[in-house]
Amino acid sequence: MVSLAGVMVLEPELLILDEPTAYLDQLHTQQLLTALKKIHAQKTTILMATHDLNLVYRWADWVFVLNQGRLILEGSPQQVFSQQQVFQELQLGRPIVLEILSELTTALQATPPLRQTQDSIPVWQQLHQRILDLFRYL
Repeated sequence: MVSLAGVMVLEPELLILDEPTAYLDQLHTQQLLTALKKIHAQKTTILMATHDLNLVYRWADWVFVLNQGRLILEGSPQQVFSQQQVFQELQLGRPIVLEILSELTTALQATPPLRQTQDSIPVWQQLHQRILDLFRYL
C-alpha cells in the first residue's frame, strides 16, 4: 500500500498493475480494492493484469482476454464471461458466481416451472440478477 500511495502522489492518468492481489490474504486484498476504488473515483484509469477471474468479474468495467499475445475477447465482464465455449477451449475456468448460477439453473430446469411475479418475470430471473448484482464490487 505504501508503494501505491507513493505512485499516486504523482497523480497519474493511468495506473498499470500486474497481478496486484497475488500473495495477498483476504484482508489485504480488500484493503487494496478499496484503495483502487478511491483512485478510480479520482478519474485515474486502472489497467490490471490478473488470472483471478473472480476479481475480474467483481471489479472490472472492461475485460480483455489474451492468449499467447493475441486478443481473444473484449467487452464487459457479462459479455466476456458469457462466451463459455471460448473459456473452455482456453482452459480458463469461470468466476465462481457464474459456476454456482449455472449449477442452480441446471437444477431448477429439472423442477416444475417457478411462480410468476406480478409483472410476469420469473422469480428465478429476479434471484439470478440479484446474485449477480451482489457479487459485483462496484
